[in-house]
Amino acid sequence: MSFLDCSLGLGSDSIVASFIVGESGSVTGIEARPELAYLVKTGLKEWDSGIEAINKAMDKIEVLQGYSLEFLEAKEDNSVDCVYFDPMFDESILESDGIRGLTHFAVYDGLSQELIEHAYRVARKRVVLKDHFRSSRFDDFGFEVYRRKTAKFHFGVIEKE
Repeated sequence: MSFLDCSLGLGSDSIVASFIVGESGSVTGIEARPELAYLVKTGLKEWDSGIEAINKAMDKIEVLQGYSLEFLEAKEDNSVDCVYFDPMFDESILESDGIRGLTHFAVYDGLSQELIEHAYRVARKRVVLKDHFRSSRFDDFGFEVYRRKTAKFHFGVIEKE
């Protein structure tokens, strides 16, 4: 399975995805900020987690610097199994305080109808959105929401037929 993370950030979701897709799958992460893309790309290749399977998962993530919309516009139809978004939340989650120092690096462009349309075109199986549980973006863009009773964020999915 192929996984395209359109909002790489620190790469934690991509690490999980890379572990799940295994040796035969692929994960590509797009990060708009050049500084953050460089730091994450270097860290994924050089940091030793102490767990060989996690190290392998980190090592095989391809990090690209650029804007997701431009990248998606250039991709062929149905070329990636899953297109994933985890944009900056409109509301903060206090438990995420540890990354507060990096928030000035974040790109706050958000999602647009054009971006979601390109993601849908590029996706072979689904488009996934991780967002704050109060986010209106699930409804704004037609995501089916998987509500998690005690979680601060939910996942939304647009499945392809």
